[in-house]
Amino acid sequence: MSNYHVARDFVERHIHEHKDLHGDEINRVISVTTRQQLEENEVTKKWRNNKFNVKMCRYSYNLLISFLQQSKFMGILSLVNQYLHLKGIFFLLTSYL
Repeated sequence: MSNYHVARDFVERHIHEHKDLHGDEINRVISVTTRQQLEENEVTKKWRNNKFNVKMCRYSYNLLISFLQQSKFMGILSLVNQYLHLKGIFFLLTSYL
């Protein structure tokens, strides 16, 4: 199966999870079918040139990084570092008693 078909299958499986918040961007990206279109598309240029902010609790952040390092998924770790800005945040636990 070609990369195009793998990507298309992925989009079809997951589009409903993101359509409400990112529908416009998704519509502009799913029309891309060639490398030239990929390089010229404003949305893909934005995604490749800017990091996407991801907020997660500090514990999840530590688990993710540890898992990637211990499993020797250096390629994925490299992509995470290149395209994501992970923000580990602390939650203040309060008692509701």
